[in-house]
Amino acid sequence: MSTDWELLVRVIDYYSKYARALDALDVDALAAMVVDDVKITRPWADGTRVGRDDLIAYQREKSQIQNRLAKHYLTNIEARRDSSGAVFSRAYYQAATFWPERTQMFYGEIHDELRDEGDRLLIVHKQILLQRVLELPAAQGNTLYQGQDAMALHQL
Repeated sequence: MSTDWELLVRVIDYYSKYARALDALDVDALAAMVVDDVKITRPWADGTRVGRDDLIAYQREKSQIQNRLAKHYLTNIEARRDSSGAVFSRAYYQAATFWPERTQMFYGEIHDELRDEGDRLLIVHKQILLQRVLELPAAQGNTLYQGQDAMALHQL
């Protein structure tokens, strides 16, 4: 099977925007990346959530958490288009979450079904497959910026 390089670049761009929106706790950016009846499956946590409104409520709840810094990293990204035009992608992920009292490292895979809208890819179904959690002591250092403040420092 040959690689569709244009599609792969678009999927890498999508994953970059998705990870940055998660790290910045940017609920509006995440909401703009999904179809109305989006499905988010997290088997270890709450099964499958359905709909943009449910996703927004969940992300707004997460955005209220104080003194938390998270960084999401995606690698080994693959993408393919099926005969109907649907886009399927998968990637390994690592997420580091820094709390005042501990650090957590999450490892797993993400499998996505995406809808190609021409100028952007929208999430139809995201499956987050958590494989390991590493619990560590609190990281040393200070968190100077989080959320939107951090994004404002690095506008491209």
